[in-house]
Amino acid sequence: MTVLISGVYKPAMTQELTQYFYSDGALSSEGVQDATGKQGEWKFYYAEGQINVVENYKANELEGVSLSYYQNGQLKSEENWHLGLQEDSAYYYYETGQLHRKGMYIASLYTGIWLSYHENGRLKSKGGYAMGLPDGLWEVYAEDGLILQKGYYKEGKEHGYWEFYDGNGRINFSGSYQNGKEIGEWYEYSRKGKKRLYYDYSEK
Repeated sequence: MTVLISGVYKPAMTQELTQYFYSDGALSSEGVQDATGKQGEWKFYYAEGQINVVENYKANELEGVSLSYYQNGQLKSEENWHLGLQEDSAYYYYETGQLHRKGMYIASLYTGIWLSYHENGRLKSKGGYAMGLPDGLWEVYAEDGLILQKGYYKEGKEHGYWEFYDGNGRINFSGSYQNGKEIGEWYEYSRKGKKRLYYDYSEK
């Protein structure tokens, strides 16, 4: 196949299998390239030979599903790409295979509700994102499932009412933030739930 460039016929670069190697000669990566760069499926390997990442490209930009693996062969992540940007759902795993976190991207920015899990499978955190920053209600949990804290973010900063709990799930402190700074009256709680003033930030 030939293409016409400025009135002169030149051969077009055909798709060719390309391989890269570590200094010791072990295969590092392989895939197809043409004049625009990487095309189709590319595989990347650990130095010991195990598969590390499988990616898909179109005109040298990530396109489609991307998978990464631990050296033991367990799936580490599953992401979706379009025009070189992360889009749609993504899943990340512990080396044991247990789900670590999951959520959505828009243009490589976190969006919507993201969930993360302890390695024992219990929920670790649940919270929303907007334009890549924490936004809205967030909740954090201990490995035994007891809540540790919950409150609100706005544009990546604590904003609004928050509660903090001890290791037994009892409320310990509460108060409000504005743009990441404590404001107003904060309270602490006894083991029986009795509330008393801890600090008044409005007096600062």
